[in-house]
Amino acid sequence: MENKLNREGIKNYSARFARKALEEFFQTHENISGEQILTVQPIRQINLFVIKNLFREWQKEAVRLRSSYFDYESQQVKDAMADFMNVLSRNISISRDSFFNLFVQATEETILLIFSPYDFYIHIVERNNATISKADLERIT
Repeated sequence: MENKLNREGIKNYSARFARKALEEFFQTHENISGEQILTVQPIRQINLFVIKNLFREWQKEAVRLRSSYFDYESQQVKDAMADFMNVLSRNISISRDSFFNLFVQATEETILLIFSPYDFYIHIVERNNATISKADLERIT
């Protein structure tokens, strides 16, 4: 018999858990920093997934910075962009509302990874529009 995860139930649980887990932190903080993200939750995997998802969003924003009017392939521009990104990464400051969404998503992913690694990887592939298909994953496993 095949078990089917209740994805809507996981989503609802993750949102309730996030509200409760973040309530205490945001009573005394307006924003959360990068260092605080790593310790905000005793479940380390959630914190790491928040960082992973934040990095993914950051990469999308970096791509949107590009313009057809400038040479982004110039070594000087690449070096300046790398310096800028390094400085920016040391100055993370996320509001409660924005962090809540990252935290909920990280909680959902953690639950999927624990209870169904297969569903977790399918979720990652679908979210990133990867070229590997579900059939490919089924064949591999």
